[in-house]
Amino acid sequence: MRATCALAFSFVITVAVVSPVAAAGPWNAQVVDAETGQPLDGVVVLAFWTRSTATLGGWAETRYHVSEEVVTGSDGRFTISARWSYTIPMFTKVAGPEWVIFKSGYGQWRFRTGIEAWDTFDRGEPAVIELPPLKTREERLHFYRSPSFRYPWTVPPNRQEHFREAENVERAYLGLSDR
Repeated sequence: MRATCALAFSFVITVAVVSPVAAAGPWNAQVVDAETGQPLDGVVVLAFWTRSTATLGGWAETRYHVSEEVVTGSDGRFTISARWSYTIPMFTKVAGPEWVIFKSGYGQWRFRTGIEAWDTFDRGEPAVIELPPLKTREERLHFYRSPSFRYPWTVPPNRQEHFREAENVERAYLGLSDR
């Protein structure tokens, strides 16, 4: 009887302490040229999550947790799989996804319908994402060096291979050496 009670108590404590943050996704979108509305193929989409550890001073030791990288096809569409994120309240938390959406020759991505599209996108409803074409070397260099260009530093190189290829295409166009 004691063993059964101890096991039941342990289960209740475990469920109360280790709980899913949320099921999120899947994330579905079509990436289009912001000027023409035409689908863009070869767009790299990288979604990544980080995990932080609690310290006496707050959340710290934020580091890579997991990621998924896809490339759009000729229809400009992509899907990032749904994820369950688990946390141990007061000890660890998982945050994300963070998004890097990149194609050489294009600028910062945005939702066609504006910021309110985040809610529907996070619920798994399809979205349309626009990439504005950058027409001159100066525009491309300005974007590449701006804070808007988001290099995924926390993602291990072997988990961002398509991004690195696309970035090297842009760097070659700009006359910069490969990373």
